[in-house]
Amino acid sequence: MTGQGRRRRSAVSTGAIWAVAAWALLAAVRPPSGTMHSMVGWSAFGQIPGVPFGSDGQAGSEQATRAAVEAYNLGVKYTNAGNLQQAIASFGRAIQLYPRFARAYCDRGLALAMKGDFERAIADLNVAVKLDPKDTSALLNRGLAYYRKGEPEKAVADYDRVIQLDPRSADAYRERGLIRAMQDEFDQALADLDNAVRLAPTDTSAYTSRAIAHNRRGDLERAIADYSQVIRLDPKDAEAWTDRGHARAMHDELDAALTDLNHALELAPESPTAFFGRGFVYSRKGELDRAIADYNQAIRLDPKYADVYRARGYALALKDDFEQALANLDHARQLAADDSATWLYRGLTYARKGEPNKAIADYTEAIRLDAKYAEAYFHRALALLGKDDVEQAVADYRQVISLDPRSPQAYKQWLRSEGVKNSDQPVDRLESLLLKSKDEATAHYRKGYEHHKQGELDQATGEYDQALRLYPRYAQVYYNRALAYRKQGKLEAALADNSRAIRLDPKYVLAYLNRGLVHYEMRRPDEALADFEKVLEINPQNEAARQGREFLVKQRSGGG
Repeated sequence: MTGQGRRRRSAVSTGAIWAVAAWALLAAVRPPSGTMHSMVGWSAFGQIPGVPFGSDGQAGSEQATRAAVEAYNLGVKYTNAGNLQQAIASFGRAIQLYPRFARAYCDRGLALAMKGDFERAIADLNVAVKLDPKDTSALLNRGLAYYRKGEPEKAVADYDRVIQLDPRSADAYRERGLIRAMQDEFDQALADLDNAVRLAPTDTSAYTSRAIAHNRRGDLERAIADYSQVIRLDPKDAEAWTDRGHARAMHDELDAALTDLNHALELAPESPTAFFGRGFVYSRKGELDRAIADYNQAIRLDPKYADVYRARGYALALKDDFEQALANLDHARQLAADDSATWLYRGLTYARKGEPNKAIADYTEAIRLDAKYAEAYFHRALALLGKDDVEQAVADYRQVISLDPRSPQAYKQWLRSEGVKNSDQPVDRLESLLLKSKDEATAHYRKGYEHHKQGELDQATGEYDQALRLYPRYAQVYYNRALAYRKQGKLEAALADNSRAIRLDPKYVLAYLNRGLVHYEMRRPDEALADFEKVLEINPQNEAARQGREFLVKQRSGGG
């Protein structure tokens, strides 16, 4: 369910506020006159040929230390072969022979963590760090163990320490960036992941992690570009073909998605995720029997794959097999009780079955589990509209646009992709009801604009907030609020508002320019360059974008 917004013009004639960064090359610009997946990997040692030393440089007897090395090397072999229990025993033998063997503690901690025994893993890694405080591998592994144990703050602290010890550690930037992406701290996440890619340009996991961040942010085009880079580096990476196929499906590139997923299954014929992804594409294409066949295969390969039961359940609902649909959805709930998407799709099934009250209850539960779930608000709005609860329906629809700005046509496509008939009428009615609030929103916009001109930024953003609460389709208000946020140093908020303005008006040149400047201030020159190039694609004569691009290209080549 994806798409982009369409253009909406402002009713304000005073024009948009233009704020130029303190950027020497752009100083001449003047105002316009008219406006888990899981964490990537552990850091393992290879075999060592000689006597192990801790940070104190001391070893035991030659015979004991040689035996410790042999036990350690055997543990490494077992780890690489996936025989974790024997690896743990071998590392334990090495530690018995040489109690200050930091590497053995580190790699036993790794093996324990790989088994999911995070308490014991962290205990071993604590010893490894104490014996050798500058061992970045032990810190990296402990960071991953902390994250998987559900303690991301401690994980980030370990990655911070690694970066202090080794500012060129691509692994630390990658893992810290991925954690930040999972916490929706996208500015910091992408800065870290850009560093990971810069430091390790052939590391496929760095591009995969950045793709995950872009995907979570809703920037599917950049996610697809990163997955494509993974495929260029490793054409036999079945997971990359699967991930790109899914991203393309979400971007409504269904034929390209199907090609990717077919290739993924050629590379990995027993991949449940590839079957799930291809089933999703078939479902989007309306080929429900093929979709269900692929979901059956995915469940055969992984009987506890909750997402597949959910997807198969809704495919059955689209065939009006409600009994089997609800059985699948209830099984998905048993496997993953806190999965908001399962509640959404059970609500859709009840709606299709003609039970709107049950549908509303399930949408409400989905929202309780995920307060930013735009699709749950959207479907609850439609259900409430069907019950003539107009006020609450419009309130939910405002939430939809605020959370996931799209054109009305894109929301209609959501319904069409779900097999809903007469998809235009309810969306058109909601748009008509929403439009009644535009005049009041414009009054707040004008007040905010006057505060903004006077430099009263808190008052300005307060009025802009009111305008957008009433009429969240106001692209120019998002743009102006982004300018205010940027001047206040709230760069992530500025970035988000510029992106919302662009989604509502894909040719909004000023929003691209300002977002490019924000990217630059956040030390993300590649993202800034992409925005300036987009401006030049829309308007090749734009001088600000031309100068910005020239500056960044010169800087990249070492001349700036």
